[in-house]
Amino acid sequence: MSTVQSIQYVLLFPSQDLDGPAGMRLVGTRADIGAYESAVNDASTLFVTSNADSGIGSLRQAVISSNANPGPQNIEFNVAGNCPQIVFLQSPLPDITDSVEIDGYSQPGSSANTQSNGSDAELCLVLTAASGTLAQVLQVPDAAPANTSLVLKGIAFMGANFFNGNMTAALRLRSGSNHLIQGNAFGGTGPGSIGSLGSPNFGIQIRGTAQNALIGGPQPEHRNTFGNMMSSAIVLNDATSGNITGHTIQNNYIGLSPFANAATPIGLNGIFASASPNVSILDNVIVAVPSNAAIQITGASAIFYRIQGNRIGITPYSIATAPFQVGTGILLTGGTGKHDIGDFNTFGQSNTITNSDGAGIWLTSTAGSGTIIRPNRIYGNGIGGVGLGIDLGDLGPLSNDSGDTDGGPNGGQNWPEVVSSVPGPNGTQLVGLVLDSTASTQYLIDVYRSPDCAGGNRGGNTTTHISSFNVTTSNLGFWTSNISMSAAGAAGYLTATATSMATGDTSEVGACYHETSDVIFANGFN
Repeated sequence: MSTVQSIQYVLLFPSQDLDGPAGMRLVGTRADIGAYESAVNDASTLFVTSNADSGIGSLRQAVISSNANPGPQNIEFNVAGNCPQIVFLQSPLPDITDSVEIDGYSQPGSSANTQSNGSDAELCLVLTAASGTLAQVLQVPDAAPANTSLVLKGIAFMGANFFNGNMTAALRLRSGSNHLIQGNAFGGTGPGSIGSLGSPNFGIQIRGTAQNALIGGPQPEHRNTFGNMMSSAIVLNDATSGNITGHTIQNNYIGLSPFANAATPIGLNGIFASASPNVSILDNVIVAVPSNAAIQITGASAIFYRIQGNRIGITPYSIATAPFQVGTGILLTGGTGKHDIGDFNTFGQSNTITNSDGAGIWLTSTAGSGTIIRPNRIYGNGIGGVGLGIDLGDLGPLSNDSGDTDGGPNGGQNWPEVVSSVPGPNGTQLVGLVLDSTASTQYLIDVYRSPDCAGGNRGGNTTTHISSFNVTTSNLGFWTSNISMSAAGAAGYLTATATSMATGDTSEVGACYHETSDVIFANGFN
């Protein structure tokens, strides 16, 4: 497997034989997995020694030479002078038509990030337009061979600058495969001493036949930052994918400075995907998208997304103030469905979604069905006065209907009602629940406890997951029982969701039930 494939399948090369973090060491085009750490590089190296737009020693000439020499190439930098070095481009760089790695970290003074939160990176190579607006800085075009791979790291892209230069998009991936885009800064605030990088229109666009792009990655040095976008940070338009996991967007800061301490607002969406299937959106921080959605997915063919471990509306330091607010956390529309938001089988991949003006997760009336939403931390949404943690159809609570025959996004799945909660023996709480839904159907019920409840058109929260269990409705569609759960955190507000095991449809967050601290009947008598 390539490094991209191994990351996407969560498989690491044997770390005990490799130098560098968690088995990610590459020498040239291949992983060095022997007991002896070889420095032999099977790729040719081209050197950039000038920050001029063109000519001998320029980045433009290096890309031209790379395309002209079949086989993988490395482009490294050794431009004389202090950091940063700014390359003012008169036109887009030549299209990438052969595999190449462009390594900005090779420039003296540059260094990759080592911090789990925030950044201590130093980027010394800045690409920007000399004047006017570039369609893009770099592109893998539609005509590139299917095995063309672009590895891009350690580069800063400056949008609107003091010479009135800008770019529509920093990077377009239209073809090729196994692209690695890591450790770069797209607009906003640059890491280290760069300062402002202006306001590009888009950061990265993926479309066409591009296969298995990895934007970011699991390690701190892989994180890209996106800020002050006039439109969306990452866009997938009609992008195909080559395997079950497709493209991966992981561990990036969107709308947040590299130091994780300031908002760098996004004009449209953090991540926008249209008619693009099989995408993994993992472990990103997305904030400061005030007008639209942190993540928006649309189109009936935009299916099978894995959205896990993201922080939306809140920084890595758990700050969820007004500058970091988003319009909607996750927005599904246009027939899209069959996603996994959270993790159906484990609790380690929950998303945290808060600080939304509207809903935390909104499946509009045009969204499809089969989207599993569990077990996430969703709280403090609907700041504008309406919008639940999970909202199906029109914003605000969906009324349960007898037998759950109404349809709509996620089938209009009925939510379970918490009807009682009394102390039980040995530090437990006996919680009574009722579900009226489809007859003779198995459901997964998740129960949450939260310290508060907004109520009304903002609904309840799912702050702390306390229990999950499988139930089967009767031939009349009913199920009711008292379930023993943890009393840790009581007395709080209980809510619950139901997920159909047949269809994968998850309900809205049920109405709040306020527990009391009365322990008179703690011995079980009533």
